[in-house]
Amino acid sequence: MNNTELRKAKEDIVVFHNKNQIPYIKTPHLHSSYEIYYNISGARGFMVGGKVYKCKGNDLILIPMAETHKAVVNKNVPYERCIINIPVYVADSVEKFCENDALLWLKGGTKKANLNENQHKKLMELTENYNKEGDMKKFSKFVEIMVFLKEIFSEQYREELLEDGNISYVDKALLEIEKNFKDIGASGVAEALFINEDYINRLFKDETGMTLKNYIITRRIAEAKKHLYFGKSVKEACVLSGFNNYSNFIRTFKNYEGYPPGKLEKLTDAM
Repeated sequence: MNNTELRKAKEDIVVFHNKNQIPYIKTPHLHSSYEIYYNISGARGFMVGGKVYKCKGNDLILIPMAETHKAVVNKNVPYERCIINIPVYVADSVEKFCENDALLWLKGGTKKANLNENQHKKLMELTENYNKEGDMKKFSKFVEIMVFLKEIFSEQYREELLEDGNISYVDKALLEIEKNFKDIGASGVAEALFINEDYINRLFKDETGMTLKNYIITRRIAEAKKHLYFGKSVKEACVLSGFNNYSNFIRTFKNYEGYPPGKLEKLTDAM
């Protein structure tokens, strides 16, 4: 069993309904599991797979394994979401023993759907029932959730990307960074938006809590973690994620993550 398989084997299924008791992750991040993200309220966009999707209440998004993502959340607005993380080994095991491609739909890339009120109530009921059960019954409740979600995603698919039109400067900056994070800096973002660098930096920090420079660094680190997880060397991950100086990459990665890139053990905790 290789290191990647060992990391996957340690993971659990997570069904998590958050009503803002815990601050959301503000930086781009990724998991070694598949993730179902359900925006109940608060998010206006969702970054995944190099794209930024429009996001509104009751939007459901399937995030592929190890795909960098981030919710774009309105400031000072209640943010409620449901997260379901499915370890790869669980999906693979179910595929071996079930017919009708039970979880094959998880492997088809990013998908997006929107729930009506009855579907919303059903998903909330299923997640609540899952978390009420003891360990022996949890898996059957998990399968119920998966069957429900498979039907939802098979019925509808929509992309609805945020476009660089009538959107805020912060959203435009996020789009520009996502397209060019390996090569762009704060000044490059400002130039692309035809706006003063200090002004966009103030707007960006007020909205996200981070400077443009720090945000770009976290995006590059997320990319580096992805490459490291899939077996690239530290030097390869450095280049592929946009760091031009190897020593600086090692130092920056350790400062942000708390350990050097060669010691990567997991991507991000499921949440």
